Order: sequence, then C-alpha cells, then structure tokens
Amino acid sequence: STIHHPFTPKELRMLWKHQDELGVQYALVYCYTGLRPTELLKITTDNVHLDEHYMMGGMKTAAGKNRVIPIADKIMPIITSWYNPDEEYLCIDPRDGRPFLNYDRLREHVWKRCELLAQHLPHDGRHTCATLLDNAEINLKVIQLILGHRSADITHRVYTHKTIKQLITAINKI
Repeated sequence: STIHHPFTPKELRMLWKHQDELGVQYALVYCYTGLRPTELLKITTDNVHLDEHYMMGGMKTAAGKNRVIPIADKIMPIITSWYNPDEEYLCIDPRDGRPFLNYDRLREHVWKRCELLAQHLPHDGRHTCATLLDNAEINLKVIQLILGHRSADITHRVYTHKTIKQLITAINKI
C-alpha cells in the first residue's frame, strides 16, 4: 500500500469551494500540474509564461528536469495571483515575504494550517493529477511528459489509482 492517496472528486469539489485559502491553492496547483512539491517551490518567475499558459521546471530525473508544465485554465487565476515579476521565485510565503523553497517550510507554514488538507500530503496532488489525466483517457505519452516520467511503467504503477467501481466497469466492458 502507498502513503499517497489522490484527492477524491468530492474532496476536489470542496477544495474549489475554498480556493481563497492559501493551502487549498497549493493543493489545487499540485492537482492540476502534477508537479512534485519541491518542483513547484523552485520555479522562478522568469520561468513562468502566463501569456503562453505554461511554466518551465522540474527536477529529479532527466525526463523531469526543465520540462514544460502546462497551466490549466482552472488554476490560471491562482498562478496569476502568486506571480510577482519583482520576486525571484513564484512561491512566496506571505507570512514573511520569503520564498518557500523547501518541502518542510511549505508543510509547516501552509499545509498543516489548512484543515481541508489534514488527510493528505502535498505529493498527493501529483497522484491526483496522474489519476485525473488517466481517467480522462489522455494519451499515456502526454501524461508522461506532463509528469516528467521517462517510463510508462512508473506512471501507471505508482501514480495512477483506480477505484473498485472503475475496475468493475472495465471488466464488464469485455
């Protein structure tokens, strides 16, 4: 079993109802970009291209580094509100005006302070993104490119989650 669990459709609807909360904004950006938590925190403002609806970023693997991260229309208002060309980084802690830069700081200053996120970890947004893309029957190569995976096996084995109902629906199609 995994420690990561995608946000359910019900949880996503609740997040959208509370999108003015900073922790919720981070959760939504993770869910709709597929970024690893630290990848988002390290994106510099010069790598945010609002007019073209994408950011450049990523880390960890050759396939993950310096990749195009599309900005979904749903989260464009959040990214736009965070964007400040006078700052080096996109993700600034409003409590002290400094960049988050690391996972622990994000968890302590934002994630743990948001009750709606109590059952989730920041990395769950990445699992949510992969699952939503797969459920929408997006081409596997496109999912790999968005998540920065070289191998389809990693994308499917680790990041996509299926419900029992989805498995039953699938088996009933044959």
